Amino acid sequence: MSHDGPDRMALKLSLTGASTASGTVDVEVDVPSGTTVGALAAQLSASSPHHSGDAVTLAIRRGAMTARPLDPTADLEVSGILSGSTVDLVGPDSGVVPSAPEPAAAMMVVTAGPDAGARFPLRRGSAMVGRDPSCDVVLTDDMVSRRHLRIEVGDHIEVVDLGSVNGTIVAGSQVPRARIEPTTETVAGDTTFRVEAVHGDLSPISTGAFVRSPPAGITFAPGEHAAPRIVGAPKPGRVPMIAALAPLVLGAVMYVVTQRVESLIFVALSPVMLVGTAVESRMSHRRRSKGAAEKFRRELATFADDGRRHLDDEATARRSEHPPLTDLEVTLHGRSPTLWSRRPDGEHFGEVAIGRGRLPARTSFTSQRTDDGSADLVGELDDTMQSLTHVDGVPVVVDLTADGSIGVAGPPETARSVAASMVAAAALLHSPAELVVTLVSSESAAPEWHWLTWLPHVDARYAPFDGVRLASSTAGGVALQSSLTVLLDARTAAGGGQQRVRHLPLVLLVVEDDAPIDRSLLVDVLERGPAVGIHTIWVAGAVDRLPAGCGAVVDANAGPDALALRIRRSKEAFDAVRADLVGAADLDRIARALSPLIDVGARTRDDSGLPDVVYGPDLLGMPPDAPPELILDRWSQTSIEAARHHDTGLRAAVGIATGEPFVLDLRAHGPHALVGGTTGAGKSEFLQAWVMALASSFSPQRVNFLFVDYKGGSAFSECV
Repeated sequence: MSHDGPDRMALKLSLTGASTASGTVDVEVDVPSGTTVGALAAQLSASSPHHSGDAVTLAIRRGAMTARPLDPTADLEVSGILSGSTVDLVGPDSGVVPSAPEPAAAMMVVTAGPDAGARFPLRRGSAMVGRDPSCDVVLTDDMVSRRHLRIEVGDHIEVVDLGSVNGTIVAGSQVPRARIEPTTETVAGDTTFRVEAVHGDLSPISTGAFVRSPPAGITFAPGEHAAPRIVGAPKPGRVPMIAALAPLVLGAVMYVVTQRVESLIFVALSPVMLVGTAVESRMSHRRRSKGAAEKFRRELATFADDGRRHLDDEATARRSEHPPLTDLEVTLHGRSPTLWSRRPDGEHFGEVAIGRGRLPARTSFTSQRTDDGSADLVGELDDTMQSLTHVDGVPVVVDLTADGSIGVAGPPETARSVAASMVAAAALLHSPAELVVTLVSSESAAPEWHWLTWLPHVDARYAPFDGVRLASSTAGGVALQSSLTVLLDARTAAGGGQQRVRHLPLVLLVVEDDAPIDRSLLVDVLERGPAVGIHTIWVAGAVDRLPAGCGAVVDANAGPDALALRIRRSKEAFDAVRADLVGAADLDRIARALSPLIDVGARTRDDSGLPDVVYGPDLLGMPPDAPPELILDRWSQTSIEAARHHDTGLRAAVGIATGEPFVLDLRAHGPHALVGGTTGAGKSEFLQAWVMALASSFSPQRVNFLFVDYKGGSAFSECV
């Protein structure tokens, strides 16, 4: 359920079963806050040509379960009906009997003000507070607006200001919406009150309000790790030639002196000692080399185990950056901090995961080459280092803010599934206030993209332009392309040619190659859009059908388990990427679950409370066909003679602000005024409104106009 304004609700529902001729019909409804289930049932019944009789209530369908009829007197906000729900209309012959009114779940206790001491019981759901007799809680305080605030009673209690003149103050601060405790004092006008729970356990309210919290993702700091160095054993020493040859010299001298043959034995010992020393040296070196090799292999094995553990940690962290869709759906139902966690000022904003694959590791492993080791040890080191260069099963990502737009090529079913899963993941990670989704497809492909209608990312409240956002016809496609081109030109002008201006929300346009619209118009958006935050996912049957402006190309012709990705900016290529796909039923379920959610921390186009159109006669308090006598009467009230008794200045109502006319007094606020704005901002319309307001309130005796227009006089042509 979403709130279009302070006192309205917007719902997207599916009507099925007996309420339709066949199949399911999707409807959008906009009803006041406080509407009952029975009132909505009557409204839907009146607009359904296939429903016989007046519906008395609705029944919610969940999967294959039997529809459960609801209490027709229940407040819609606590009925369990959310945007994205599937419901049946239940007629008077169904046997459903309205249940007795619920007991009070909370008590509003007035502690100060004209109604001090009063106690108002509150049922679960919403209760209007104000001076209007139609309110659930009627106060006599003149400083309270007719419809001042709304109290929502559920698993907690909230107060919501309804655009009151004096505002709603909670704990000393004026707030548009706040959660309150039983001891919290709330002030409306001159009235102070508390809201106390009557029963300890309150049923949860069916609100889609979602507060984005800081993501609690896994933090991973890639480090640098050095491999063990190959240290060989010392080279064998030289054979001691002098010591080995000494017996030879000694034997020769003794033979010369003694002339005895036995002296020659020393001569024979010399080569024996020489050979023995050499053999011992080599054996010792071999033992030391073997010990050094065994030590290196032990250190290398430890290094490899540690390295694989570091890569496992890295893989876990990288997968948490872009969880698979099945995990993201769990975060959706559990309202995990991962939901809508991408922020423009944070990491990974605008990134889209294509699938899972083998990517270079962020963790760094280094080794020092040496000539001391054997070829075997060097080979083992090289093999170990090579095994630590990549990580398997991690997200393969395209950054829209850097790469622009994405082309997806392949068999229609596969390419469309890849693109749809990318959009679904982006919608789960990005708030609709920062990512808007649009579509141009052929009529035949439109049913495959019907699930997009449930996403809050296609709602008008978040879109930076008016008009159609999901198009499957020539007229709709041209209208959407025209809106995007106007937005593109306006953002380009606002950026002043700067390259790093971030425009929000990002607009993600999905294009089916067979869309019934001039291809060149969409290619223009694809090529110029990324510079101002308008990005495209183009789906085609073959790579050569994709526009050349695609910054990243996904080739799905080999199947969803063997995608090939090419990124033009970085010249990177990734093969054997496994797409992260879910089925059509899963996409519909995800989109419907997202449908009621509202990013309460984001401003939407309706948050200001300003109307889309201000009708001049209504603003000036005159009927559309006001006779001249009415204008003359207004002039007489502000004539020179009247001004002597009661000077009204030069007040003129030029628009609406916070529900009241916005008045400018050229005498009090002037005497000069400067109106600024870019081309198309509405400067001329504002000046025309000001001139007409002055002219309708003051006679020519009081006010004269002199127009100087450097653009040919078109701005004031109707005035003169």
